[in-house]
Amino acid sequence: MVSAHPRLAPRQAEARRQLVRRRRRGERPVLRHVDVDPDPGRPVPVLADLSAMTCGRMVRWMRAAGPAALAACALVAAAAPRTPADRRSALVEKIGAVPVPSAPASIAPPLPADAALRVPDAVAVDEAVRQLNSPDWVLQAQAIAVLARAKSRPAVAPLKEILAGKGRPWIRGRALVALAEILGRDALGDALALAADPSPELREAALEALGICGSPPAVAAVEARLADPVPSVRNQAVVALARLKGAAAWDRVAPLLADADSAAVVHAARALVYVGSPESRQALIGLLAHKEPAVRLAAAQAEREVRDPDAAPVLLKRVAADSTSEVKWTAERALLAYPPLVLAGPCLEALAAGDSSLYPVALRILAARPSHEARSGLANLLREHADRYRTVVLPALDVLAGADPPAGRSPAAGEGPSAYQDVFVRYLSGRDTTIRRRAVEILGQCSGIDHWALLKAPLADANEGVAVAAARALRKATRGAPPGGIVEYLAGVLKSGTPDAVEEALALLGERLEAAELPKALAALDPFLAGADSGARRLAVASLDRFADGDAGRRIAAAQGYLVQWMLLGPFPNDLEGRGMSAAYPPEYGVDFTRTYDAFPFGLGAAFKAQAAAAGGVARSALSIRPPEDDGAAGTTVVSFMLDLPQAKDIKLNMFWGI
Repeated sequence: MVSAHPRLAPRQAEARRQLVRRRRRGERPVLRHVDVDPDPGRPVPVLADLSAMTCGRMVRWMRAAGPAALAACALVAAAAPRTPADRRSALVEKIGAVPVPSAPASIAPPLPADAALRVPDAVAVDEAVRQLNSPDWVLQAQAIAVLARAKSRPAVAPLKEILAGKGRPWIRGRALVALAEILGRDALGDALALAADPSPELREAALEALGICGSPPAVAAVEARLADPVPSVRNQAVVALARLKGAAAWDRVAPLLADADSAAVVHAARALVYVGSPESRQALIGLLAHKEPAVRLAAAQAEREVRDPDAAPVLLKRVAADSTSEVKWTAERALLAYPPLVLAGPCLEALAAGDSSLYPVALRILAARPSHEARSGLANLLREHADRYRTVVLPALDVLAGADPPAGRSPAAGEGPSAYQDVFVRYLSGRDTTIRRRAVEILGQCSGIDHWALLKAPLADANEGVAVAAARALRKATRGAPPGGIVEYLAGVLKSGTPDAVEEALALLGERLEAAELPKALAALDPFLAGADSGARRLAVASLDRFADGDAGRRIAAAQGYLVQWMLLGPFPNDLEGRGMSAAYPPEYGVDFTRTYDAFPFGLGAAFKAQAAAAGGVARSALSIRPPEDDGAAGTTVVSFMLDLPQAKDIKLNMFWGI
């Protein structure tokens, strides 16, 4: 699609409309870019007034746009049109074919192999049709490319208007090629008529269209242009002839491979796509090592269509070691177009060869185009030569972690990542904490394995990230409690774990604790419940939340220092019967009303005394009742009251103590 920054747009209103449409589709507003080639890769930002720029200013702006734009300038210089206008037109034409290099992480998969070949949606097509009327020829070129890729029938009439108009020959030529893509042989008449046009750009476009249309008249017209006085037209004639005649055109293509003009060799690379003979495939592989970056780039683009298995190892080396980032990026895209089974062998051979520069590339390709054969081979390499791959352990583990079970059902033992559990277990005790953590996370995805046994040691890992990952993996991958109970299993991390690890362990305890283990849990959590850290107390209580009702709830509160189990104690002042109280009310338990004690008569004088107490880890004061010290005996009375309060908005309670 076309986007525009308002400062760079020739018309402010048009730019704003474009930005609004992008935002509605959830796209990020960026600089306007050109997308001329049907398979452009990533478009390169350019200015709206590119056609009016001098070549020097053009290069300065291209430098600001990125290295891919500089490569575009280099490609134009290789073609070397003689006039500034021709150079500008050629630059715009080439920009769409030059992808912007990416710098993916060691395992971040590149773009999908078919990203640039996807058919534009209806919104894009409608906008492109409207954009054909733009006075900006760069925007017109963008729209034509979109419509050609979409093969949009509604665009035929406006494209024919452009072709019959008096606009730039290059734009008219792009319209002709788009018509050939949309109409097929129905565009043959226009292509034949323009094959002898005075404009080299139109002749070149007509030859491209004839190659698309086919038919014997097209062959004759193309052969007539093999002697054209303009080199670019002759080169395009060779490409069109190869497209029309296939292997029979080899004799015409072969001489261009050794041409001193790199532009001729670039066209030869494009022609080899259609020749399809064994000689042409070998020649195309040879061009991947050509001294000119433009030729290597064209060869990599061609291999994306040919998908020759013999070229895969060479493409891997181009991705790893080519001096030009655009060639690297294009070679990687070419590899991603291969079937996964074709890539497994070359990638595994690259990993086994011992050239460490190929390791990240091979693993990145295997991650993006996985297969069971590739993962099995990689697992064997890690088992046999673990030290060799120390620098790429993480991406290697990620490749194995992506193993999928058969379609339609969940993985069982021996399928998916669990098939390589021995490889993951090996890295649980490594030095690198990042690798240990990743191994734990992957084991959490495995099925049919004993997670309780495998993750017990990582749960107590000195590194907080590893321990937290282990707890989270256990919560996700397991059900119920482990053998021996959850309290004993978590005892180590509860006693000496880091704060985040303890938090995850308490959450796991709350999910898996059973009533029979409550006494053990209270004992294990006593340091948290009675401690001064209010946050730790809340976490501990939350882990026991399922047992908060009834007697268990009182036991949990008691562990925090609260008085919840009330008992009657004696002797009481002047209780001559020695019977204490005659009735008890909840929550008083364990009172034996038939038991007596030795009465201790003394005077009515009694004293209140403040005593130190602790509740919830906080020092408090408790008020006790005791007889005078000189009587030689002491007693404490603790009484609780249960009140049934009426449902009323305003309640006032008065309490009177009598001694």
